[in-house]
Amino acid sequence: MPHINTAAIASGLPGASTSKMTLPVFAKKVKKLASLQLLSFKLLLNGRGFSKFKKNYKLKGEIGQGGFGIVYSAIRVSDDTPVAVKFIERRYVRDWGKLNDERVPMEICMLARCAKINGVIKLLDWYSMPEGFLIVMERPSPCIDMFDFIRRQSKLPENLARYLFRQVVQTTLDCMEKKVLHRDLKDENVVIDLITGETRLIDFGAATILKKTRYYDFQGLSG
Repeated sequence: MPHINTAAIASGLPGASTSKMTLPVFAKKVKKLASLQLLSFKLLLNGRGFSKFKKNYKLKGEIGQGGFGIVYSAIRVSDDTPVAVKFIERRYVRDWGKLNDERVPMEICMLARCAKINGVIKLLDWYSMPEGFLIVMERPSPCIDMFDFIRRQSKLPENLARYLFRQVVQTTLDCMEKKVLHRDLKDENVVIDLITGETRLIDFGAATILKKTRYYDFQGLSG
């Protein structure tokens, strides 16, 4: 495996020198905002299907947002394993499938199909509630998405780029073997484990069943 310069990545963290706001003040504001967002999320779900989830996992804070949901960091209570939890509001689910005879978002179905693929983020658990769905996935630590990984390097050595790209291509082929089409391949949807150098394909919110006929539904941003 090519060497990954984690020190160089860390030194590229934003907010170090150019901003007028000092890093501690900026971090405090971000932390306060994240806490308010997490509180709002807990209040939305509290007492309405959230109790079962709370017995098994403890929410920590928001990781990021996408077009299909909000992702939070969490800890599995039984063994302190770090996990990622994605919340999808039921009203925003466009594509549905069936898993164990239950109607669920297609994203859950596609993740379940790819459960044995090393290059796909692992589905650990999921919960259905009146408001929506909670999808519990593995969270490699430490890790970084490929977009930030590339941005924080002066340049990417060819052997390292080849090593990472080969993994993404192989994962895509493995998904196709399972009849899964991701439909949103980009550097922001690939995370890199900074210990092993292994990549994981994430965010299957746009994924659908691979078919031989043409696709007529639009997927992506218009304009």
